[in-house]
Amino acid sequence: MNVPDQLHIEVLGTAFNINAYANDRRSYTTLVNGAVKISPAGKSSGSVVLRPGEQLQATGSSFDVMSNANVEKAIAWKNGLFNFDNVGLRDMMRQLERWYDTEVTYEGNVPDVIFFGEMSRKLKLSDVLNGLERSDVHFRLEEGRKLIVMP
Repeated sequence: MNVPDQLHIEVLGTAFNINAYANDRRSYTTLVNGAVKISPAGKSSGSVVLRPGEQLQATGSSFDVMSNANVEKAIAWKNGLFNFDNVGLRDMMRQLERWYDTEVTYEGNVPDVIFFGEMSRKLKLSDVLNGLERSDVHFRLEEGRKLIVMP
């Protein structure tokens, strides 16, 4: 399995999660159980073998392995949830943008508010936006599913 221009991942009998999107600077591979061997794309050296509970954070071909990863957060999507535990506004909006097929833009100097908690992926976008309003996040929704976040 490959993440274009970043990683080559060899599955070694396991359960894991990969979070890699073109609009994110980093990709994350979190191991639930078993083992995975990860190498920089196009390179035969510099491989890392993850053990259960570890997460590899990759920026290009630069790797950082985190012990004691939040596995539940990484696989929350499997349980029909968003896990926004200690997640900044822009990171949260990228997830909502993908899930609800919207385009999110920012107007002015929008503070990077930190969120905590979980939210069902079954909620309608209007319900999510109502929750954001209660968290003092200002926005407007324009035609064409464009969400503009404002200070």
